[in-house]
Amino acid sequence: MGLALGIGNAIPFSKGAGWSYTDNLDLEYSRSGLSLPESFSGDSLNATIIPACAKCDATHYLKLDVANFGSGVTAATGGKITKRVYYTGENTLSSIFASGDVTGGSYFHLSLVSGKPYIRMINVAPAIDNGVRADDAISVGWHKIVFETAAQKYKITIDDGTPLTVGAGLSLTIGSNNGKWIGDITERDNISVGYLLRTSTTYSDEPFYSDYLNFNGTNKWVFTESGGVEYDIIGGSHLLWNVTTSAKLIYLQNAGSHLLDIGFRLYKHANPSYHCVPYTSAEVPYNADAYETGLSYVKVTDYAGDASNLIKGSVIETRTAPFLIGFNETSDADSRLEIFDRSNTTIFEDIARTSIWYDATSLATRSRFHSSEIMFIDNLQSLYKTGYKNRVFPINDDLDNPTKVTGFLVYNTERT
Repeated sequence: MGLALGIGNAIPFSKGAGWSYTDNLDLEYSRSGLSLPESFSGDSLNATIIPACAKCDATHYLKLDVANFGSGVTAATGGKITKRVYYTGENTLSSIFASGDVTGGSYFHLSLVSGKPYIRMINVAPAIDNGVRADDAISVGWHKIVFETAAQKYKITIDDGTPLTVGAGLSLTIGSNNGKWIGDITERDNISVGYLLRTSTTYSDEPFYSDYLNFNGTNKWVFTESGGVEYDIIGGSHLLWNVTTSAKLIYLQNAGSHLLDIGFRLYKHANPSYHCVPYTSAEVPYNADAYETGLSYVKVTDYAGDASNLIKGSVIETRTAPFLIGFNETSDADSRLEIFDRSNTTIFEDIARTSIWYDATSLATRSRFHSSEIMFIDNLQSLYKTGYKNRVFPINDDLDNPTKVTGFLVYNTERT
C-alpha cells in the first residue's frame, strides 16, 4: 500500500476510502527561505519551494512603447539599474535592459556578453558612443548586478562586492568614461528586456532568467509571468510579453520569493485566466484595478505574504502564487519519499502524469507539484472522484494554530 505524508490522527479518511498515511513525517508550516525543513530519525527530508521567474531568449522578450523613459536620469544626476539574473554559462549576448529608437538608431543597452556585464550606448545628436565591459565573466548561477553612473563615471557591482570601475575590473571598449546614461540618450521610443529594439533588432541568443529589475528606485518589475504582463509595482510602466505561451516562464531553485514573502493581488478573467500582481511592499498591494479593468479582469482578493511561512491564512487554492514544491530535490531513493513520485502507478493514477507540471526527467522532477495542485481538504467535496488524484493536500493537527500546515496528504490508488 502506498503512503501519504501527514499526521495520522488528523486525516479524516479511512484506508477503505483510498487514502493512506504515516505519522512518521511532519512537514512544518514555518519555512527557512525556500526550504520546508523536515527531519526524521536524524535524516533530512526537506522539501523545497521552487519559484517562478522570467525566461528570455530569441523568441521570448518584453517591451513597452514609451517615449524617453528615464529622461531625468543622466550622468549629471547619477543613477543605477539593478537586476538579478541567472546566467547559464552558454550565452554570447543576453539583453538585460534596453531603450532604443526604431527610426534614428540611438539606444541605451545593458547586457551580458559572454557572461561579462556590459554597458553600451549610442546617441545620434549630440554624439555619444560609449562602451564599458567587465573584464571577467560571472559564474553560472544567480547574480545581482548593479549598473551605475556616479560622479560621471561608470561602475558595475556584482553580488554586493567591491564596485568595478574603469581600470579596476572594467575596460572601456569605446568612447569615454564620462558616465553618460539613459537620460543622455535622446529620442528613444521604447524600453525592453530580452532584446534591443532600434533601427535593427538584437535578440538574446541563449536563454537567461531573471526575477526582478529595479530602475533607479522609481520603477520595479518583479518577473512572475502573469498572463502576458510584468507589472511595474512602483512606476506603473508595465512590460508586455511578445508571446502568451507558458514557455516564457521557468521554475528555478533560489529564484525570488517576492510573492510568498511580500504578497500579491489576484485578478481573474472570464476565460478563466489569472493575473498575479505583486505587492509593492509588505502589506501594501499594488493597485492595478484600472489597468486590469481595461483588460476585462476583475479583482479576486489580496494575499498578504509572510517571510517565514509557506502560506498566511488559507491562501493555497486552485490559483495562487506560481511556484513548485519539490519533495525530493536530492533525488534520494529513500522509500519514505516515494509517495511523491508521480511515476509510481501504485500511488498515482494516470491523471497525475497528464498534468502540464509533470516532468518525467528525474526522480526530483517527478516529485514536484505546482501550487495549483495543492488543495485544502475542504475542497475535496467538489473534487471528489474528479480532480483530486493528481494533487497533494496540506494537513493540520494543531488546533491552536488553524492555518498551520503540519504535513501533506497524497491520494493512494490502491483500495484495501
